[in-house]
Amino acid sequence: MYHGVGKTPLREKSVDCDSTMGVPLPTSRDIHHHGGARGVVGAGGQGRTPKDARSARHLSMRHHQRRWMAATWVERHVRMVRGMYAATQALAVVLLVVVGAGCREEKQAEPLKSLKPEPLPSLTVPGEAAPEAPRPASPSEVEVAGPIHGEPLPASALRVALAGERVRVGEEAFEPARPDDAARLARRVKGHTVLVVPDADTFLVQTSELFTVLRDSAESVWLAHPDGPVAYPVVLRDEAGFRAWLEEVAPGKLRIIMRADGFELTTSVGKLPGPDPNGPSVPVRAGRQDIVTLRRGLGLLKGRFKTSEDICLVPSFGTEVAQAARALGGNFTAPGEPLFDTLCFVYPTPHKAPDGG
Repeated sequence: MYHGVGKTPLREKSVDCDSTMGVPLPTSRDIHHHGGARGVVGAGGQGRTPKDARSARHLSMRHHQRRWMAATWVERHVRMVRGMYAATQALAVVLLVVVGAGCREEKQAEPLKSLKPEPLPSLTVPGEAAPEAPRPASPSEVEVAGPIHGEPLPASALRVALAGERVRVGEEAFEPARPDDAARLARRVKGHTVLVVPDADTFLVQTSELFTVLRDSAESVWLAHPDGPVAYPVVLRDEAGFRAWLEEVAPGKLRIIMRADGFELTTSVGKLPGPDPNGPSVPVRAGRQDIVTLRRGLGLLKGRFKTSEDICLVPSFGTEVAQAARALGGNFTAPGEPLFDTLCFVYPTPHKAPDGG
């Protein structure tokens, strides 16, 4: 543009504009005035200060931090949900197994009758024992008593001979019902093996004090057979001791109840049946105790109670001691071969303390 003739044309102050935005570009003065490149003019012609730039960077960092925290939270909860899902699946499997086990058909309990002990053998049932030959109307002594079996007489035993309520040890006489004699007898037999030799007329009820002294003082007690050179080692028990033995937990608890009408063989599961359900297992024959059949009955019980090692003879207290000694022979099938290793002999407990009157 010219202002006059002959004058150098003056150039108007030019302003470079952005062709697209119509915003003037900053000049060097603007840049210098606003602090160099950091003072560039932004959109709308306003410049950004250093403080504004720092604020922008701070906002950008906070923005990225929030995005990272959000992503972390999402990832953490995704893992938790996955873990809960896996635990739920495992619990479902366990429940299925438990329910399946509960739904199985339970095994039906055995009826109570199956718990009933095996019945005892019978002396009258064929096949339980070898059949016997027909019995004569008047059997001989051998047919009823059978052979005499037992143990040999104990050597060096102290012999105690019975004579009613009195006993003899060598040349000494004692009356065990008297306290002084009971004390002397206890000193005499203390630590010794004693062989009791019965006579024909001494009853069991007369021997209470004697057997009490022997039980408490003697080393061991044997009962001699009245008809042969054999004897039987016995464990003496009074009535209280017998009841305590019955209460022990052991199979069998076999006992021979000796009555006037025969032998009743009793166990922890009942009585061995005999020919008469209401009578003894082994009734008397021709007025005599049937030792042969007693031996056979004890053999049946040994086969039924294989682990039982002891048996008790329980005579009625009005029985002769000699008869009780003969009954002990039913435990032996041959000399020195007992069916049961231990023989218990039950005697009546003294009813009162001995006095000196």
